Amino acid sequence: MSRNFFIFLPISLLFTLLLGCEGKTPEEFNNEFEIKFNQCFERAKLRCENLNPEACEEKSKQRCESFLGTIDSPIIK
Repeated sequence: MSRNFFIFLPISLLFTLLLGCEGKTPEEFNNEFEIKFNQCFERAKLRCENLNPEACEEKSKQRCESFLGTIDSPIIK
């Protein structure tokens, strides 16, 4: 019984790991994050009213970071 357990344990851990990363490499995840962040940033810039360009960009960046996180610390959904 213990031998089967030690065979099953690594397989189940590997399976869990593969499901957790959704089959994406770190590069694919980073690329997808950058695309989503840039899309969010552009949408947020459209909502700026009566702000100078620098303030608008800073507000847009903060808004997207609150929803998506940063590249170093993404919010996983």
